[in-house]
Amino acid sequence: PDALMEVTNPYNILISADVFIQKYGPAEKYNVLKYIPSVRVPLLVTIGTEESKDIMAFEGLSQQVAELSNNLDNMTFESVPGADHVYTDQRDYLWNVVSQWIAKNASDRVS
Repeated sequence: PDALMEVTNPYNILISADVFIQKYGPAEKYNVLKYIPSVRVPLLVTIGTEESKDIMAFEGLSQQVAELSNNLDNMTFESVPGADHVYTDQRDYLWNVVSQWIAKNASDRVS
């Protein structure tokens, strides 16, 4: 289970069978959608609009996270236009989103 294997779904990656099952198996240990509702502090989630084009595992994630954010008062979701998984060429935009979110949440805590 610890030997590396090459998989092509959800995207091309070298991964051990054990980690693959943890990540994509029935329990989905690393599925953020399972854990977001239990967060009790202010939460900002950003996803680049290009992520699902590059990484199949992110297909539909933006829509699911947006739906969650509509139901959670402590959560803010921001879709970052043109951004890939590491926000190439969109880091200034991302920093603007993050800094505005921090300022808003800091002022909310003070008021």
